[in-house]
Amino acid sequence: MLSSGKINYIPEDILVRLPAAAGAVVIVLGTALYSYWGYGYGFLFKPFELDLSLFGMVRIALSCVAALLLFRALRPSLKDVPDRSSGYAADTLMAGAMAIAAGLLVLVSLVMVFSPEILGPMIEETQPIAAVTDFLLAGAVLTLLATAWRLRASGHFMLFGRIPGFGVLIGLALVTFVLLMEEMSYGQHWLGFGTPEELFAGNIQNETNLHNFYTHRFEAVYYTIAVGCFVVLPWMWPLLARVPLLRDHADYAPPLWMAILAMPVCTLIFEAWHILIFQVYFFLGLFICLHIARQQNWKIRFGLYLLALIYASSQVIFLAEGSELLRGYELSEIRELYIGFSLLAYSLVLYQRAVAVRAQPANADFKSNTASV
Repeated sequence: MLSSGKINYIPEDILVRLPAAAGAVVIVLGTALYSYWGYGYGFLFKPFELDLSLFGMVRIALSCVAALLLFRALRPSLKDVPDRSSGYAADTLMAGAMAIAAGLLVLVSLVMVFSPEILGPMIEETQPIAAVTDFLLAGAVLTLLATAWRLRASGHFMLFGRIPGFGVLIGLALVTFVLLMEEMSYGQHWLGFGTPEELFAGNIQNETNLHNFYTHRFEAVYYTIAVGCFVVLPWMWPLLARVPLLRDHADYAPPLWMAILAMPVCTLIFEAWHILIFQVYFFLGLFICLHIARQQNWKIRFGLYLLALIYASSQVIFLAEGSELLRGYELSEIRELYIGFSLLAYSLVLYQRAVAVRAQPANADFKSNTASV
């Protein structure tokens, strides 16, 4: 919609969106408070068992309703969404994202059904799952640094028209490097040094890191940022892009296929299932997948519906078989591995965009094609 030559960035249905968002917040806070006062459940309480009581089932239903309201509040109008029903590159990337997400969920589901106990040793430091997580985060750091180098003399990727892309990418690389150091306890297990007793006496796992002083709070923030950046943001970008300030930063917007690639970040839950916001993220991811499917051609649409079925079924399996896990939090470790993978994928997207714009003059009207890469 045009108004004086500019896009009207206030959605026409704002009077529907705001009450929907408020309703989602009220449901989550109200359920959390009742859970605490009536049943002693803290907001980040992890019982490490599935609550199949009437109250537990009502909590799940309320989380689904809250997710539906949040979905309605954030949903981009289909007329705001570019036509992605054709185009070989876009379809190929979307199909690849579907295959990777579905493949991971099917693989983990099969392990949970037939041999869940093998995951326990694999999440130990320097063992396969933990080691792959470290290497993925390291790859993201190197890719972000390479992207920054590409942008060292470029006027593209400017943040707020003042901060050069080179500086922004260096900042992202530093943040990712800190995540890597925290994940690998600053090299403690690779190098074999002990934990300083006085400095880390309150560390839950007796490791040289900071996040294990506040494990549950760190996970809540970390997973929320991951879901927001890699699933919600690429899906609702067409709505956000109506705001001029945000539209000018399209270079940083993840492409739509990343929302599908990162869907496992919304699931892979067992011990944290009773944390309300994680239930909301699970249902929100399902609704987003189904909504994206409506924008695709019939082949991709069928694949996304199949992914949605796998997504929902695998979470049922995780909850049903989670009690067989040796430590209880193995799925969360796989989730963190996949967050590292999603971060690496996003870093590669930024690198590709930097390569594409490097030869263009700084004042060129370059807009990243978020429908593909």
